[in-house]
Amino acid sequence: VIFFGWARTIENGSCNIFNDIYSMIYTIYYMITAGILPPLLILIFSALVMKNLKEIRNRVQPKREDRENRQSIHQLRKRDRDLMKMVFIEVMFYVISTMPFSIYLIYKILTDNLTKTRERKQIESFINYIAQSFIMYLNTALPFYIYISSSPSFRRGLRRFFIKFYACIRSKQLRPELDESARTMTVQH
Repeated sequence: VIFFGWARTIENGSCNIFNDIYSMIYTIYYMITAGILPPLLILIFSALVMKNLKEIRNRVQPKREDRENRQSIHQLRKRDRDLMKMVFIEVMFYVISTMPFSIYLIYKILTDNLTKTRERKQIESFINYIAQSFIMYLNTALPFYIYISSSPSFRRGLRRFFIKFYACIRSKQLRPELDESARTMTVQH
């Protein structure tokens, strides 16, 4: 908060970081906290989850091998593959959606001292808007669509969830009617 209080100023109707040192600090900070750290942490923790799942599966092995056990093991492996595919696709989309703003920040640092025409400033402002306000926020909405499109097991689970949710809503709507009819029946006896 203190950093942005000192760093951000309003010049020519634009709120931005105009100080070269603060601009460099912000670019490095953004590259680390939004560009490198999240995908790296997602990959590390997903690899740890996969390793843990493998260890658990190896520890809990049925003594006899029959068709049912092989089929359930096959389903677990397929679910694990789906999970890894979803994670890698999510990381790829995260990198793709945060990269334009990172590139813009580097470009801004390199060209800040150049004299720019009004048109060039407008184009840069538009690119900044698209990169910062639109593309960068896509990574928060994309995981749901990535999971739906890339994982059959996620689609099945989501379908089961909606069926249970719908059944729960239907049963709650029917309960008051059932309760009143039960009360009237007991009163009539």
